[in-house]
Amino acid sequence: MTQVKADFIVIGAGVAGITLAAELSSYGHVVVLEREDQPAYHATGRSAAILIESYGSGPAQILTAASRGVFAALDLLKPRGVLHLALKDSNGRDAPDVAGHLLTPLTASQAHASAPLVPLDSIKAGWLERSAADIDVHGLLTRYLDRLRRGGGRLITGAAVTDARRTGGLWRLTAGGEAYIAPVVVNAAGAWARQIGRLHEARDIAVRPLRRTAALIDTPNGLESSLWPLVVTLDEDLYFKPESGGLMVCPADETPSPPCDASADELDLAIAMERFERLTRTRTPRLRSRWAGLRTFAFDRAPVIGFDRQATGFFWLAGQGGFGVQTAPAAALLATAMITASDGGVAQALSIGLGAETVSATRADLEREIEATPLAAAVEG
Repeated sequence: MTQVKADFIVIGAGVAGITLAAELSSYGHVVVLEREDQPAYHATGRSAAILIESYGSGPAQILTAASRGVFAALDLLKPRGVLHLALKDSNGRDAPDVAGHLLTPLTASQAHASAPLVPLDSIKAGWLERSAADIDVHGLLTRYLDRLRRGGGRLITGAAVTDARRTGGLWRLTAGGEAYIAPVVVNAAGAWARQIGRLHEARDIAVRPLRRTAALIDTPNGLESSLWPLVVTLDEDLYFKPESGGLMVCPADETPSPPCDASADELDLAIAMERFERLTRTRTPRLRSRWAGLRTFAFDRAPVIGFDRQATGFFWLAGQGGFGVQTAPAAALLATAMITASDGGVAQALSIGLGAETVSATRADLEREIEATPLAAAVEG
């Protein structure tokens, strides 16, 4: 068995692992170990690929806002918008739980004009989140993979980690029949993050994967939908967005699942189509494709970023749920600062808790520190 030595080992080649590995390549030799035969195979490749600043927990929203500058500098955003709909027959909320400065209130007629598939007489009111934008995920991964390789880093696929031991201040990992040695291991394993933590005898942080189902359908009634916003009900039980000349429809399901190559559940798919038909009063058109992904959350839905207290040299980058793509650039910079101690102020102020830990600074402190970080310059560099 050959031994590969590195300064940093990153487990997982989703968007979180790749962006962090690219950042770390400025500080030492990085090896990325990916269990699948290609990067971004699971959650990253199956996401809605949209930046929504109102989405996720407080820390996730801060990291999303901080990441926008990177996406914009790399020309990876396309305006989309999100239309939050209040429906007349709903017993749920009457207004979105979103910061007011992000929203433009709409009348029922204006909301219908933005998404004509929803009948006017069903709409009570609408709010348009204009700042939301589609993310070019392929372009994002390509940029960071190129940067990783230019920095001398390696991506090794088909390399599931099967053993981990720490001796003499170094981690020794076995993956794909080879040994990898480094002082720091990063757990960016997505749905497998809890298992990887246990393998390293780290704290048993309860990050768990939840399955979400989606389908791509033709746009009903021959309507041109490419410029529509993402449409979501205030009950958050359905959303749809233009994609590939049709509509991606999702019932916003969250079904606990073991780590796996997730596939669409027929019941969840049927629920999605029933809700879509009820909302739009149309018959479900041709179903082009279906898929599912696993979105991994900690109990408080905040990202899990930081060194483990129990396992020396073991760093968590997990629990990104459905916001992993939109937070990736800023989360990578935050994690790099914490791992390398390259900026003690940022590392201290931006320490996002592990499991039951709490955010160590106020929201205002977090915003000031992230905004002070030269995000776009760091990526371009």
